[in-house]
Amino acid sequence: MALEPLTTARAGTDLGIRIATSNVGIGHPFPSGVIDLYDVWLEVRIADARGTLVYASGKPGGVAPAADGVIRLGGWVSDGDGKPIDRHRVWEQAERHIEAIDPNRTVSHELTVPIPSEAVGPLTIEARWNYDRLNAPFVRWAYGDRAIELPRIVIASVEQKIALAE
Repeated sequence: MALEPLTTARAGTDLGIRIATSNVGIGHPFPSGVIDLYDVWLEVRIADARGTLVYASGKPGGVAPAADGVIRLGGWVSDGDGKPIDRHRVWEQAERHIEAIDPNRTVSHELTVPIPSEAVGPLTIEARWNYDRLNAPFVRWAYGDRAIELPRIVIASVEQKIALAE
């Protein structure tokens, strides 16, 4: 993974950043497998020099793209009417929707992040791809009220400090 500021970081303005992720060494698209069961998302956190969190994005999702702006890899399946299918009911599947990184390829995602006027530099930007083997809605359906916490895997991460300009 690599992180690149696209604009000069200044308190009280928007900061553009690019996060590039490469798929090297695994020999198949990432992610692969049972696309409607897992959840892969990009988490981005920015803190100022005081440790104050000035931006956070990314959270576990579900079975279809959410309108929450979270960057996800993987996919979902839909029925004949284009509605998302949950609970791994593959017999209802009409179409697969997949977003993956092919072998030996790089994908880039650009974000525009508001930096509060009270932020103090330098900023620490952390980005990481998280992987849950089973997505939260499926776990809730399968295990009901029983409290179960499955391991979350960090697939890749990058951290970078950037100065705030005057």
